[in-house]
Amino acid sequence: MYLILIVFIFLKGIIKEVVKMVFETQVYADKDELRVAVEAYLNGNHAEYFSSFDRTSWLPFYEKNISSEVSIFLVFV
Repeated sequence: MYLILIVFIFLKGIIKEVVKMVFETQVYADKDELRVAVEAYLNGNHAEYFSSFDRTSWLPFYEKNISSEVSIFLVFV
């Protein structure tokens, strides 16, 4: 239970930081630009975590856990 909460808080923190980063340069980012921004943020700030994914596991994880949240968050900023 606590692990799920920790992961949830971690992902929300990533989403918040990426949205701030993207919003500084452009208001309307497309799906690919958001994914690249998340990857760049993770690579720069959580490289060990990001490197634990390979391409085939990262994309589904991103789509399921981050993509829709980042898009929704940008709408409300």
